[in-house]
Amino acid sequence: MSSANLTRLMAAVTLLGASTTSSALTCSASVGTLAFGNYNALYGPPTDSQSTLTVTCSSLLSLLVSYTVSLSAGNSGNSAARQLRQGGNALNYNLYKDILRTTVWGSGANAVSDSYTLSILGIGVDHIYPIYGRISAGQISAPSGNYSDTITVTVAY
Repeated sequence: MSSANLTRLMAAVTLLGASTTSSALTCSASVGTLAFGNYNALYGPPTDSQSTLTVTCSSLLSLLVSYTVSLSAGNSGNSAARQLRQGGNALNYNLYKDILRTTVWGSGANAVSDSYTLSILGIGVDHIYPIYGRISAGQISAPSGNYSDTITVTVAY
């Protein structure tokens, strides 16, 4: 097998921010692409990457802000087993809440919840959350190419 078949190029996850509003409070999410770069199935450890998600909330009143940030399952339909895809080919990967990559970030019980008090009138307050990504090691059956997934970020408050 040639080295071209063993190197996976440009595996990336596109994270799309979503927002909702209520009469006294607005929150939004922004996040960039989490790019894994080259993946080599013959090299022992998994391939890791990181991105940052920013949740910005503002209000005309001083109030307690509580929200939950969920990440969709993407291509696979299962947040416990996400897949980067190129046509019919797939690379298994996942997104995590913690740097050790032990807690998958998804929805429901796997979402991130936070709360704080907004006290500045109408000025947005940013809260920053790291997103840790990992492609599992040893996926030698996936051919070389550009793999991607699209994840929707939802902020519920």
